[in-house]
Amino acid sequence: MTKLRIAVLGGGSWGTTVASLVTRNAPVTLWARNPATVEEINTR
Repeated sequence: MTKLRIAVLGGGSWGTTVASLVTRNAPVTLWARNPATVEEINTR
């Protein structure tokens, strides 16, 4: 079986919600304009 690799473009409310839900089943790469947003998510 092939492992999924997911990328979410956008760190707004929808992008972070989708990334949060998908990360339960697959690794996610989140691309956001604001590095502080990504850092905050990575530390949770």
